[in-house]
Amino acid sequence: MDAALFPSGWRNRSIIPTADSHGAVEHISRDMEGLGTVVHEIYRYERVRSAQREYHRQLDVWYPDARYYGAWEEKPELARQLDFADEAYVACASYHAPQVNGGKLCGMLARYGEFVVRFSAEIAPSAAPALDAAALAELLAKLDDRWEAAMTSAIPPP
Repeated sequence: MDAALFPSGWRNRSIIPTADSHGAVEHISRDMEGLGTVVHEIYRYERVRSAQREYHRQLDVWYPDARYYGAWEEKPELARQLDFADEAYVACASYHAPQVNGGKLCGMLARYGEFVVRFSAEIAPSAAPALDAAALAELLAKLDDRWEAAMTSAIPPP
C-alpha cells in the first residue's frame, strides 16, 4: 500500500514491523497519513496451512463484540472486491468522533496463499476528503490487483 492508491492529500508513513508477529516469519505494517486512520498489516507464514489457521483465528479475534464501536456489519459487496484473495472478509462498525458524522471503521481480513493481510480504515462520508464507501471499495480492489500482480510474478514459469 502506498499513497498512489489514495485520493490526493494522503502520504506514506514508514514501513515498520507489526506490534505482534502472530507466529508469522515476516510481519510488516504501514499507516497512511491523511484525513482519517488507515493501517495495512501483512503477515507471511512458513506454510499456507499456518496462514489458513491464523486467518480463521483472526476472524474471531479481530471482529469481537463491539466495545468502542457499534456492532460489526459484514460487507460482502466490499469483500467481493478482493477477487484474487483465497479468503476474504470485510466488515464495518459505526464510531463517534467529534469532527465526523456517520463515521465508520472498516476492517478487511484476507489471505493470499501464505500471507494474511489486515487492513483497517476510517470512512466518513460527510467529511471529504476522508475516504467514503466508494473510495474504500476502489482502494480494496487496487490492493487486490497489487497482490495478484505480485503473486503471479513470483510464480516461476512451468
